[in-house]
Amino acid sequence: MFVCSFYLNNYRFLWKTPKLELPWYFPPKKLIEIARTYSESNQLLSKEKFSDVTNMYTKICASNIEKEEEILLDSFFRTYQHEDINTYFIFDIFTFFESIFTRGITEYIRLRFRLNGASFLTSEISAFWNIYNFFGTIYDIRSLAVHGAKWYKKFEEFIKNSNSEMDDHDFTIKVKNFRDRILKYMNKGILFIIEQRLTNPSFSKEFGSDVLYFFNKNKTFEQTGDKETIIKILKERYERLKIKYKDKWEEIADKLKL
Repeated sequence: MFVCSFYLNNYRFLWKTPKLELPWYFPPKKLIEIARTYSESNQLLSKEKFSDVTNMYTKICASNIEKEEEILLDSFFRTYQHEDINTYFIFDIFTFFESIFTRGITEYIRLRFRLNGASFLTSEISAFWNIYNFFGTIYDIRSLAVHGAKWYKKFEEFIKNSNSEMDDHDFTIKVKNFRDRILKYMNKGILFIIEQRLTNPSFSKEFGSDVLYFFNKNKTFEQTGDKETIIKILKERYERLKIKYKDKWEEIADKLKL
């Protein structure tokens, strides 16, 4: 938990020394570029910054998250240990995200995963669809990995198209940006759980009883009318793809109380 306190304050903690193996023909200039990308300017924490870490550790312990959300905390810790985007990285991030956004309930899991994830991470409608689609893509990547398919091809395609302003030779930077985005979302998620467990006595009951907890809790969407807009767009999408989905939108909406 103490190591996680560093991560939650956006500090790198080298739990293990990374090892880099390169082919003999690898250009030295490219190695310098990669080293510069991953290097950190501040290696030692000041007394004030270390206090942030110890305070975070106190909050983690007080929230009892280690006992109540063991799977969440374990997958959070393991994700930070992966230096590469590999199958285990994919498994760990989805163990984390699904434990928050779907809570072990598999019914309409892909839809609920995207709705809850995007609603939690933003209250702006334009950003909502960006995150909603992002979670949809990585969920497909996760499904390929789980079923033993070649998920990395879809991942490479996604990374190459993730930033049109960057050239293809910036693939390494794009992968780092993807990893940073994932870790940013994970940090926000676990900080929310910690805060709720410290301040809201009825959190566990509320969290476990609403399969669209984050979507329904987004007050901004409700006040602006964006919630109805989102439901309308989703309905139109499902109606266009009704051959693909065995369940009609009305059945989905009824079960999820949309």
